[in-house]
Amino acid sequence: MKKVKKVDTWHLWAVVLFIGAGVSGRTLRERAQGHWQAGRREEAIQVYTEAIEAYQKEGDQGGAAYCYYGRGTARRSSGKNQEADVDFRESAQIFRRAIAAAPDPGRARRLENEYANVLYGLGEAAKRAGDIPEARRIAQERLDIYRKFEDPGGQAVSEDSLGELDLAEGRYAEAKARFEASYNYYKVAGNPYGIKAARERAEKAALLAQEGPASAARAREDLKLLRERVSRFYSEFGRFPATLEELEGVGAAISDPGVAEHRPARGRGVFPGFEASSEKERAVRDSGNWGYDPSSGLVFIDCRHPSADGRPYYAW
Repeated sequence: MKKVKKVDTWHLWAVVLFIGAGVSGRTLRERAQGHWQAGRREEAIQVYTEAIEAYQKEGDQGGAAYCYYGRGTARRSSGKNQEADVDFRESAQIFRRAIAAAPDPGRARRLENEYANVLYGLGEAAKRAGDIPEARRIAQERLDIYRKFEDPGGQAVSEDSLGELDLAEGRYAEAKARFEASYNYYKVAGNPYGIKAARERAEKAALLAQEGPASAARAREDLKLLRERVSRFYSEFGRFPATLEELEGVGAAISDPGVAEHRPARGRGVFPGFEASSEKERAVRDSGNWGYDPSSGLVFIDCRHPSADGRPYYAW
């Protein structure tokens, strides 16, 4: 009689469980990070979505929170700001729950460090919405986390964020102090790029403290005058000028806006369809000079920097 080979049931069940388990959240997260690093944003968004679902099935709150943040970052870089903001808020909420439920201090610290990264995205969302007080609260919360862990690099970046918000509110002396603090933290962290950038920001804040309000007032008046000239050109010729140089051709002298944040300004730009665009922030080139939309006759200041009223110059 032929002998029947005994089946190894343990290995059989292992194979069944492996097939049914699917790809782990960690594996999908690493794949999404690979897509992101390679510049494949849409693929990163898709795989981060799969990773979120996997982590949720595994009951790993921290992993899901991190992937919400990663997906939000990829969406923001693709111009999907509203979707990105939703991801950042969801990530922050999950991180708070995960930190509170962390089984040990080491795990809590790792989660808080990642949570601090999410706060950066939330702060940027608040700035885009013009909610400077909320952006300041978030930046301060981030700074407090980095102070608790004595992280000089994190403290430097947080001081930078608070300094930029001070600039947005016209608090130039306070901004200068923030940038100087950032400079010192970058020195401790040994970050030469950060040291140089913080020093330049502190110098700019000092300049703005001396002449920022006056230069902004002049720029606003020049913008008003230039828009009036475009309107008169339309009344006379029945069309908008193709470029601002065409205005100069009929006798209108045009000087640069002269905002203190751009000394000197780069060349003027033509931005067809800018007024109707829903993504003005992405279209702005930040030259510090005049921007012009010939399809609508809109003149604006091509600058992303916040003005004294909290809005970027291009939104005036």
